[in-house]
Amino acid sequence: MEKKEQNSPSQTVLTVVDAALFLRVSESVVRRLIRERRIPFFRIDGRYLFYRPCVEEWMRTITVSPEGQTGNQMAQVISEHLWEIGGK
Repeated sequence: MEKKEQNSPSQTVLTVVDAALFLRVSESVVRRLIRERRIPFFRIDGRYLFYRPCVEEWMRTITVSPEGQTGNQMAQVISEHLWEIGGK
């Protein structure tokens, strides 16, 4: 049985480190987003955690689309790309 690598952004529940890897930003950026309540998160035993589908939906809502393309179309492309590279 293959064990999932810790800190893998392909997990459903992400830690701060996982979220930073998934979003390709630093941990300090993720912590700032938490402090400003700009990213969806929850806390368990003092740990900040993220439900990956909520983070993906949040990404869709903040995505700036090129002219002629809807936000949902662009976000779908981004989400699929991140899913592909996150699983490797």
